[in-house]
Amino acid sequence: MDIATAGPYKAAPLAGPAATDGARMQGLLDGSRIAVFHDDHGALAAPTAASAVAVYVRGEKYWSEDKRHGFSLTDGGGLAELREQMHALADNLGACRIVVGAEDHGAPYGVLDKMGFYICMMDRFEPMALEGVRKGVLAAVQQAAKPQCGMLPGSRPREIAPGRFFLDMCEAKLTDPLFTARESILVFVETTPFVQLQVK
Repeated sequence: MDIATAGPYKAAPLAGPAATDGARMQGLLDGSRIAVFHDDHGALAAPTAASAVAVYVRGEKYWSEDKRHGFSLTDGGGLAELREQMHALADNLGACRIVVGAEDHGAPYGVLDKMGFYICMMDRFEPMALEGVRKGVLAAVQQAAKPQCGMLPGSRPREIAPGRFFLDMCEAKLTDPLFTARESILVFVETTPFVQLQVK
C-alpha cells in the first residue's frame, strides 16, 4: 500500500541539533512571520526559480506582506556559493525561520533545513493559506517536543531508500506488543517527509 503526502503543503521535519537552537525555536513558536519565494510574476516559486522573497506578517485578522527582498541564485554556482547566498537570505529574514515555496528537490531547501529553517512546499500560494502553514508548523513543533512513548524502533517505518519507507506490521507487532498500525502511520505521516510508504 502506498500513502502519498496529503494536505496543502508538505513540511520538512526539524533536523538534528538545529532543532534545539534557541533562535530557530523562538521563530517557530512565534510563527508570526513567514517568508515566501516568488517569481517575477508574483507567483509561488521554488528557490531556483525565485526572483524575490516576501516576508508576510500575521495581523489580528489577516496576513500581509511586510518586506520584500530581491533574490536570485547564481546559475552554475557551486555548493559553497549556494551556502553563501542562503546565509545572506537568512540574515535578511532575521528571526523568521519558516519558508514557503514551490516543490523543489534541489540543494537550496537542504541548505535551509541545515540552517534551521522549517520548509513548507505548496502547489500555489494565497496569503490566507499562511494561517494553515503556521498551525501545521506549531503542531509539528509540539509533536516533536513530546516523548514518543510506546514507539519502539522496530515499530516505526524504516527508510529503505531516500524518501522511501517500509513498515512490516507483523514484525512490528512482535517487536512491540502495544503496536497499532494507525498510531505508527499517523505519527510517521505527521513528522516525516516521504515519497512512498510501503506497508506489509
